[in-house]
Amino acid sequence: MNSAQGWQPLQEPKNLKNAAVRLSPFTRLARTHALGSAADGIVAVALAGSIFFSIDPSAARWRVGLYLLCTITPFAIVTPLIGPAIDRLKGGRRSMIV
Repeated sequence: MNSAQGWQPLQEPKNLKNAAVRLSPFTRLARTHALGSAADGIVAVALAGSIFFSIDPSAARWRVGLYLLCTITPFAIVTPLIGPAIDRLKGGRRSMIV
């Protein structure tokens, strides 16, 4: 079997001299975080447009409360349980970011 046949690991192209093509792990993480934050903002704006602006503001009070309840309650319940567990694990904070 010659070296051109069979499985071979991928190698970085030798003609790439531009440093902008090679991204650090932090840059990839930062871009992913920015994209996720933008998506969250778009969803919040879409919900705000459909839930809050379709009726009279005085009649929307319970809808605002429902929106806040649905967005904050999961964090209020899960955070006290997961936070200490992450602190006890070796490398837990790194795993949380990944």
